[in-house]
Amino acid sequence: MSKKRTFAVAKQQIVDLLLADGWTIKDGLKTPYLISPSGWLRLWLKPQSIHYTGGTHHAQGNARAVGQFTDIREASPEEWIAFAKRFLANEWR
Repeated sequence: MSKKRTFAVAKQQIVDLLLADGWTIKDGLKTPYLISPSGWLRLWLKPQSIHYTGGTHHAQGNARAVGQFTDIREASPEEWIAFAKRFLANEWR
């Protein structure tokens, strides 16, 4: 049985793909976040998960888990992004 990636590695792989796709990152915070190219969606990089806010309600307290993927290590970065796009279809812009 292969060893799971760490949360840090899984998160960095997702971040790298999104940055290559035009997203930006607000780093240096207790909870950094990614901003979609349109600015509509934010993905909050919590220690062991990724949460989202959309529209104009970007306070971290409004952030919610991205669907059933509570463990981001269980899917490839590409699979996680595809799932997130489907789950956040109305927000992903």
